[in-house]
Amino acid sequence: MNISPPTLKQAQHEMPDSEWLNALLPSTTLGGYPVTSQFEWHGGMHVQLSGSGEQNNVRAIANGYVIHYRDCGPGELNPDEDSPLRRNGLDTPGCVVMRHETEIGSGRDGYVVFYSVYQNLGKLSPEVMIAFQQGKILARKQIIGKAGYTGGMSGFHFEIFCNTENLRRLTGRTSGKLDLSKNGRENIIFGDSHFYIPQGTPYYSGDKAPKGQSKPAGTTTQDLYVTMEIGHRTATLTTRILQNGTFITVPNKITPPYWKNYDINLYRMTKDIGKQVPEASQSTIYEYLRYGRLISKSHNRELPAHANIYQQITTPQGLFWINIRDEKIKKYSDADFPHWLGWHFVDDDKTRDGLCHSAYIQQLLLPKEQEKTRQKLIAAFSAKTNTLSRLICQFKSEWDGTKIDERYGWMKKESYLNPKSEVMSDKAFDLLKEKIKILCFWEKIKNRTGVMTQKMYYPNEESHYDRSLDDNIWHFHPREFIQTFRKCKWFGSFEMENIFIPAIDKSRPEITPQYLIARYKNAINQTVSKYGFDIGWQTIHFFGQGCVECAQLSNMTEIAQYQDYINKKGLAPVEESLQSHEIKIEHWWGREANEKTEYYARERYNSKGKLIASGYNWRNGNLDGDDAQKFRGRGFKQLTGLENYSKYWIFRAWLDKTLFDENWTNDPAYLTRNKSKMKMKPPNIENPELLSINTYNCIDSGGFYLSCIRQEAKLTMTHIDKSTIKIITKKINGGDIGLLDRESHTYRINYVIGDEIEMPESFLPVKYANRFGFAFKIKI
Repeated sequence: MNISPPTLKQAQHEMPDSEWLNALLPSTTLGGYPVTSQFEWHGGMHVQLSGSGEQNNVRAIANGYVIHYRDCGPGELNPDEDSPLRRNGLDTPGCVVMRHETEIGSGRDGYVVFYSVYQNLGKLSPEVMIAFQQGKILARKQIIGKAGYTGGMSGFHFEIFCNTENLRRLTGRTSGKLDLSKNGRENIIFGDSHFYIPQGTPYYSGDKAPKGQSKPAGTTTQDLYVTMEIGHRTATLTTRILQNGTFITVPNKITPPYWKNYDINLYRMTKDIGKQVPEASQSTIYEYLRYGRLISKSHNRELPAHANIYQQITTPQGLFWINIRDEKIKKYSDADFPHWLGWHFVDDDKTRDGLCHSAYIQQLLLPKEQEKTRQKLIAAFSAKTNTLSRLICQFKSEWDGTKIDERYGWMKKESYLNPKSEVMSDKAFDLLKEKIKILCFWEKIKNRTGVMTQKMYYPNEESHYDRSLDDNIWHFHPREFIQTFRKCKWFGSFEMENIFIPAIDKSRPEITPQYLIARYKNAINQTVSKYGFDIGWQTIHFFGQGCVECAQLSNMTEIAQYQDYINKKGLAPVEESLQSHEIKIEHWWGREANEKTEYYARERYNSKGKLIASGYNWRNGNLDGDDAQKFRGRGFKQLTGLENYSKYWIFRAWLDKTLFDENWTNDPAYLTRNKSKMKMKPPNIENPELLSINTYNCIDSGGFYLSCIRQEAKLTMTHIDKSTIKIITKKINGGDIGLLDRESHTYRINYVIGDEIEMPESFLPVKYANRFGFAFKIKI
């Protein structure tokens, strides 16, 4: 999902997302969530905006369709004093409702639909009307209008809701707490990892992780709920316990040293454990250390039963090691909305009068035995805003013009939530109804939920979405929804095509952009998650560099060119060197005598006569010209050379490291390029084409290369600027080959999926995929 807040008046400046979103969308008691200051259900929050320019712009939070809009008519921006819009505070009637369809994981449950509402806007942007009338896509971050007035204050009302089926897909359930008898979702995983460690779990003492079958120091005396957050370099493990009905945090009195550089040391720790269990897949160990479980079961084998993976956690008794492979320990992610983080589903109010009669919410605010009045409940609200923001509530929309009397009739009656002094007369209520009718839209959007679906999504995915909508909808605190799903860097087909914009090769009409996206989408998303590229700007750099390395997904092999060595010029490409050829022949191109080429073993020139590379023989672990061709660049990051191939083959448990000498490149005969005199044995890999013909391996090898072999490049991915892109480029390929293209793609992708609202002039204009109908002129 690609999502951002509706206002981008303040740049992020590398602050944590939670701080940035709190600054843009602060919680308030007046116009708060999930109740108003009159203690009636409130499906969203009031966002205060004022000023001019960017300080007053309201933007789309995600790509989607406009299913309803209402612009301000003549005189409605500043209505007369007797206008219905001024009753109970000025409300400008500009409104936009969008339907968003995207993906958060693999399988049918990964396809989700949700809606965003921008009410009380001022003047709308022309693109909103174009999007609605012509069925075009409104892009994320596109300005939809200016903030107006809500309840007499400058700003706008903002809400997010979905139906019950999409609630199940978004959160994994529709009621109750997490089922602690089984692990969380396997096809939808994002954000932090969470572990339920039941009472009686063995723990181990010592400064270092236990080895082999160590004797436990004891067992846990109560249930522990551990959250593991891996940042750009460090890991933070937070332990919670249930005490008097509340989850409290156990203080980290000592920070284990390995937490501080966890991401940096992850590959080293993987190899260390691999030495203890040589038959295990390092790739699987890596996933256990990051997620506590194997997340790519269809591509990596499970660890042997005797292999243990330990994490050092805080307990009430101190720091101890826990074997997270213990089957009693259950693993989850933020995608499971753990109840110990405060997530709770509220659907206990079956009344229809619009007031919040939820016993759960009222007891959150006031003790059960205390008298409930509106004044007392609202007084307790400010101290509980964080708790209330994690409630996902089911109640009917406040924007249904056919049920105004049913929903707002409480205003004419005295009750414990409506004191006698505030009871409204029939005449005053009838006047207020005029205003409510102006703002309502519910019956209109119910009839438009299924329209305009043919342009944004792939035809074979149409049936995966549930667009049904009835009156029983579920509301999220908008900021919490955005904050949670910004951790989900799983991109849908539409988003993926706009990220890579695969090049069209007219000579291969069967290789369409849609074919390439369908082929690589899942593998790319899995790799981003597996190797932690979902932190900060790493995803953008990973994609930007990948666009150049694999020609925007169109070819995962290093292409050979015919060479005119007399004039030192490159000629036409060699068709047999394309990835599609290795897929066709099902072996590495060059294995047979008639497939040999000297291109990879000699210096190479482009069509302009510029030297682009020297030969690969006797470099990167290669021994001769055959190796130069055999271990040419393959995959998303063009893994090159026997040395790099062997590291990946060991990582995936395809190569037994005991069958060759690890330091074969230090053999004196290797250094003098005398293969026959070598005493050290190099690795033997007969199937290098695994990196070109297998979709998952193509992408996973690129993630491995940057996270494990070229980790310094990944650690540099902290900014989006030319100097950073140049450093990363040099660390990846040793020079600045394709630097301008790498800069262009990285800046473009940063605009398409990042939070930037302007592109540097040197990189304008921004390009989107041509075949999609956007509600703005696509710039080429």
